Amino acid sequence: MNATTPPSLRHRLPLMAFAAMLLLPSSATALITEFIGPNDYDPNFGYAWSDSSYWDQGLPGPGDDVLVSERLDGSSDPYPHFGPLLVVNTTINSLTLGDHTSVNNAVIGPGKNLFVSDHTDMGNASSLTNFAGRFSLGTLYQYDAGTKTMDFGRLFYLGDREASGTGILEFRNADIQTNKSFFLIYGAHCFVRDQLTGLNAFRNLAINDGILWFNDGYRLTTGGNLTNNGAISLNINPLDSRTPELHISGNFVNNGTVKLYGRSVFTVAGGLSGTGTIEIVGLPVTCDVPGVWTLNGGVVNFGGSGLDGFTLKAIAFRAENNATVKGSGTIEAGVIITSGTIAPGNSAGTIGVKGNLTLEAGAKLQMEIAGKTHDKITQHTGAAGTVLGGALEVTTIGDFDDEVLHTSTYEILTSNLPLTGAFSNVASGARLNTADGKGSFRVDYGTGAAAPAKVMLSDYIAVNAPQTYAQWIAAQGVAAPDNDPLDDPNGDGIENLEAYFRGIAAAGDSQPRGLSTAASQGNLIVTIRSPRTVTGVTLGSKITNNFDNTQNGPVPVLVGTTPTRNIHEITVPASGPRGFASFTIGQD
Repeated sequence: MNATTPPSLRHRLPLMAFAAMLLLPSSATALITEFIGPNDYDPNFGYAWSDSSYWDQGLPGPGDDVLVSERLDGSSDPYPHFGPLLVVNTTINSLTLGDHTSVNNAVIGPGKNLFVSDHTDMGNASSLTNFAGRFSLGTLYQYDAGTKTMDFGRLFYLGDREASGTGILEFRNADIQTNKSFFLIYGAHCFVRDQLTGLNAFRNLAINDGILWFNDGYRLTTGGNLTNNGAISLNINPLDSRTPELHISGNFVNNGTVKLYGRSVFTVAGGLSGTGTIEIVGLPVTCDVPGVWTLNGGVVNFGGSGLDGFTLKAIAFRAENNATVKGSGTIEAGVIITSGTIAPGNSAGTIGVKGNLTLEAGAKLQMEIAGKTHDKITQHTGAAGTVLGGALEVTTIGDFDDEVLHTSTYEILTSNLPLTGAFSNVASGARLNTADGKGSFRVDYGTGAAAPAKVMLSDYIAVNAPQTYAQWIAAQGVAAPDNDPLDDPNGDGIENLEAYFRGIAAAGDSQPRGLSTAASQGNLIVTIRSPRTVTGVTLGSKITNNFDNTQNGPVPVLVGTTPTRNIHEITVPASGPRGFASFTIGQD
């Protein structure tokens, strides 16, 4: 091969040809795997990075020291995880991976094994991908056997191909007590282990500063306490029903993030504490902490799993230092919110507490009220019931304005015993302004209330301050040239003036409530609602039998109100086999 070799021919030469030309005269041979280089750039398609080389036909061999060099793309940026593919079992003396390179047997198939006799040296952001094979790395330079620390910036992908094989990653003296790298493991038949003894490399894991993703039935039991400053995730492949499990034999301090997907199992033999976040992403999930769970300034997000989807079991659950508990699920423990927020729902949702519930002075009960649904806490089985304290905060969301009635009531907390204590910002029987400033509720609870074992919201009164079209369109964040009454900036088919009158968003997504129709003695009754804040608008109607002859219809009549809406109605007399009616909206 020489400089005059056409690119189309040069990149098709087999690896054997490159190997023969790159052997160095020394006792330890250096083999550089060859890839398509810059001269093979196509102006229409860029670099043909998919044509990486195969390790086959005995190359490289047992005496070879293999270097996989970093590759750059057309912008001189490193191309991630580019490297050779294993076609057959390969034995070499040493392996050096450049930055952002890899060795991969996932594309070719299971049973492609890599044996490194002496050592493996992995560059920054380099990776090893082994699905249903065996990678024996010898001495791994990125693992410090003295401090038992796996260095940062390396990626290890391991899988068993949905239990059709076994994935093994091993290196000498593997006993990872501090992890700073990224391990992504798929399957119960996967093993990260000591190459000499076969012991689990994570058997004494004590600190995770990196990323651990356990999937598809992979199970890990730690030897004692674990502190997580990085990320841990228990995932489920939709095509694989195997349950991933993480069992911590001692205490767990979570200062990072933990994500629990459906059918995952997470247990802590001791107590759980820390400032990090635990998020429930799928269904169902069991989180078992036989000790005390102390959330110190972090977040536990149950997601939208519902009462039966997520279960947290503990002796006691404490939220401190402005911690947040949110989502929907069941807590089988006594719950104490010392300084923090408990906020049920995925707009909206329910948290069930099987144990006593205590809201101390620094607590906040944060509830969202939609039109026909709302956040709720149900407490039962505790001997002391619920003790109220701290602040109550209420926000209206969704279709609340369209659905709320003068008679609407909302049970936001129920207890197995009459409530004791009181909120610091609203006494029983007093009114509470909503956090969004749109109105206020009457709040009733505890001794003397009609339902002493409940916190009840009722008698919503909206502010309903008049708002002109110009004020409304500015509040919607719509400016010229899209703020004309006949414009439709979000393309939902509803012009700005109609959106103003009907209480529909002018920008972003809109979910307009349709008109109401009914028949009475052959007459057509059509109803439209508008915010009580609307001013400066004239409402009329048009009627027709065939769309060819449209005439003015009845004058709309105000027939009722809700706390937030005016209800307008027209009655169209029967005049044939069919009839059509529409409303007209104009500015005064």
